[in-house]
Amino acid sequence: MQASGRVVLGVAVAAFAAAGVAGCGDELPSDAGAAASTPPVTSAAQAPADPRLADYRHALEQAGVGSAPPDGTLTAMAAGICAQLADGADPAAVADALGSWGEWGSDGSALSPAAIRTVYVDAAGDVYC
Repeated sequence: MQASGRVVLGVAVAAFAAAGVAGCGDELPSDAGAAASTPPVTSAAQAPADPRLADYRHALEQAGVGSAPPDGTLTAMAAGICAQLADGADPAAVADALGSWGEWGSDGSALSPAAIRTVYVDAAGDVYC
């Protein structure tokens, strides 16, 4: 299941990259007139928050995950997990493929990184997919 880990990690890395460039578009001189008469569009207006994210984050907290990744990363992670589960991947293999992502939630948690990876998968299956 090495390839599935790459998919989940690739989705999460894409989320980091998207978060890094969001809002970085400088106004071009030809846009000056349009910008003066049009209110700026925020990233929140472009991509409304997924209402399932709050449920997913709450499920992680209730399960004992100390801290979860930022919203964009967590959304990408959940979407990747759900895609793997929808394709019939074994949940344990999906959790293993998350690799070091289990370390992220271990701050202030009594759970091991392996247990946190399992929580990420179980909670996604329960409330996000």
